[in-house]
Amino acid sequence: MMSTTYSFIFSFVCTLILCDANSISLPKLYEMDDPEECADRNGIFCKVDVILSPYNYSQDSAIWIKIQEFNKDYRYFQRNKLKHGRCFYKEQAESIEDILSNNYATRYLNYSLVAKANYTSCFEKDQLILNELDKWDIISISFGILYGSFVIISTIYMVVYKYENKITKTLNIFSLISSWKELQKPIKNEDFQSLKSIQGIRTVTMMFIISAHAFYGNMFLFLKNPEFLENIYLNLILRVAVTVYPFLVQTFFLISAWLLSVQLIKIIRDHKELTLRHVMIILVSRYFRLMPLILISIAVHRSNLAYDFISYVNQDILKREVDNCRFFWWKNLIFIQTFFEPTNICSSVTWYVATDYQLYTITVFLFYVSHKLKIERRFLMIFLVIVSVIIQSAVISSTEFLGIMRLFPKTANLGDELVSKAFTLSYIPIWCNAATYMLGVMFGSIYSWQREEKISHDNLKKIVWFCSFFGLPIFAMFVTSFMYEIRWFEILVSVFARPIFSAGIGIGILGMATGYGGQIYPHRLLPIFCTGCTNLHDI
Repeated sequence: MMSTTYSFIFSFVCTLILCDANSISLPKLYEMDDPEECADRNGIFCKVDVILSPYNYSQDSAIWIKIQEFNKDYRYFQRNKLKHGRCFYKEQAESIEDILSNNYATRYLNYSLVAKANYTSCFEKDQLILNELDKWDIISISFGILYGSFVIISTIYMVVYKYENKITKTLNIFSLISSWKELQKPIKNEDFQSLKSIQGIRTVTMMFIISAHAFYGNMFLFLKNPEFLENIYLNLILRVAVTVYPFLVQTFFLISAWLLSVQLIKIIRDHKELTLRHVMIILVSRYFRLMPLILISIAVHRSNLAYDFISYVNQDILKREVDNCRFFWWKNLIFIQTFFEPTNICSSVTWYVATDYQLYTITVFLFYVSHKLKIERRFLMIFLVIVSVIIQSAVISSTEFLGIMRLFPKTANLGDELVSKAFTLSYIPIWCNAATYMLGVMFGSIYSWQREEKISHDNLKKIVWFCSFFGLPIFAMFVTSFMYEIRWFEILVSVFARPIFSAGIGIGILGMATGYGGQIYPHRLLPIFCTGCTNLHDI
């Protein structure tokens, strides 16, 4: 009994801290020749996939047993699939397969393993970079220069000519000085003052997103020390902490829906109705606010210049992005890049804009139908959430993928995450984010209601607020930090983890907007920090 207790305690402690009991030496997961030296000798650099299997089909070697144990554990990279980068002379180009076969035939026999090596892609430095810019590059650069010149001219003109006329009124819009003065004007809008906490939440989320792309980017590249990442996932606390990354985008969906609901409720209160004209103005205005950034994104990602900002050994990943933007750019203009072959998204990071605009449109029409047909909004919202739950459950139960997207070492595959089923079926579709959006509408409605019916404050409510604000997101991250063999449990986590996380954030924002925040409230904004982080995120 005592030994069992000690064993349990040791196992639990090893979960919280890093205990390395894997003393058996395994083949290195990543090996790479120096790409720059390869380029200097005018060589060809190839990415090589190496698949290991037991020698003479002997399944009982200690090395193979350990590899199988690692492969079953989501916290480890798959150790029978190695990633190598090899340099070859140009005269060897026609015989690379034979060279790899000979080199790897006996390479791992001392591990009682045999290897099968196949090259996936080969590169010469500057091979994919075109010397000449195409016409669209020239048009984009010319437009950028013209716009920049117009801004400079407008700024100078407004400094020299102080009097107002039709020309100055137009140029004033583009003047940097006038824009700066507008930014400095105090905003006295009551909603802006009450919802300043949203700025703080967005800023913190932006910083987490920046760190998330840096952290997860390492999982898809050649790593000198992959064990470092594995140790993070072996530590329960660290694993829960990094599990926040796939949830971060939910914050933006929540805030988008919140602000939209406040706007729509205000229109209904002021005009006593919500007309089709209001609906079209809202949707068209949002479309044209987003379109300049979308056009810039398309121009940048389809350009030959993009190759100048990435190592030539990763040009295969970039080429897919550039090709997508050259053939599927039109989907971004109408925000349907998450539909119709979502693996071919131009500028993959813009999936959020498309999904948000789709949910934004649905929500606007939900308010319109509710107002016109005199149907309570909560019934339509509940119906939409139920439909999204049914679709998510059906998709997960009828397809073979892991459910909610998690970026674990086991699923990392050198940049292929953006075309995985977890990404295209359980992360970017509207049905995966509809529940969070409806929560945003609910919190926005509660916020608008409490402005007239003030919510009473007491210490018990503040304690509940504090526990919900921090407890619900942590709980969602905790249950998602594991992978479950029981399919129905995986479905539950996939369907409800995101709304639970979002509910915690929504409760936090609502509390700070209504005075529940206590000592957290004064530190919610940090204007200088917010401005700097926002600009960094935009860069």
